[in-house]
Amino acid sequence: MRILLRKIVPATHLRNAGPGDGESVDPEEVEFFNSEVDLKEWWKEPNELVSMNQTRVPLIRDALSVGRETAQPLEGISILDVGCGGGILSEALARLGADVTGIDASNAMIKAAKQHAQLDPRIQERLQYHNQTTNEIVDSESYDGVVASEVIEHVSDAESFVGDCVRLTKPGGSVFITTINQTWAAYAIAIILAEKLGPVKAGTHQYQKFVTPERLKKILQGNNCSIRSIRGQMYNILTNKWFWVRDTSVFYAIHAVKD
Repeated sequence: MRILLRKIVPATHLRNAGPGDGESVDPEEVEFFNSEVDLKEWWKEPNELVSMNQTRVPLIRDALSVGRETAQPLEGISILDVGCGGGILSEALARLGADVTGIDASNAMIKAAKQHAQLDPRIQERLQYHNQTTNEIVDSESYDGVVASEVIEHVSDAESFVGDCVRLTKPGGSVFITTINQTWAAYAIAIILAEKLGPVKAGTHQYQKFVTPERLKKILQGNNCSIRSIRGQMYNILTNKWFWVRDTSVFYAIHAVKD
């Protein structure tokens, strides 16, 4: 149960105020993660965030590398990992050949990510990290794929945040978001079990910030994106494995393409 509860602590808490609004980060939440970073614990197995790559990496790989059957199917493809935390997803994508940029509001997380990346010289040229938020870089560059995994449920303005992610995506590129649904089942797991009965700090999650697949779909479509898939996923604590399910009532992933 400890592993399942730890899953809902995200890499960072971003509070996007929208493009051009200056300060977009809650200093108290950033300070929380700056003080909680433990590189050994972040990558220690069994680890549900590491094992979540079992579903999210193939989702991203298959969408961006159509027709490529090589050891590095993402070679030459640029990806932005928003809220990258300690680099768990960023490193996995870089090993598949992608040119990955990871950003996070927590400077301590970025330092931890850079430190861990040094353990694998093969990916260092394809991987870079920056202590930034989406609204700070929204007009600077665009990517073949933008990923926000376990982040959107911590922003104060989901519409502006998604808008930034889409603006950072090239036309024809993909946006990938994994998050928690706004249902009683999700409330029971993410707030009651994790925060009131478990080890997660009280106040980490706010139910009103959870985003339903229906709402997220409309936001993406409103930003000129076509929805390619919405899939539920589940975690088996006994086997430390994630797998796809039809049920999207708790955890889900959405893939959209920018028109």
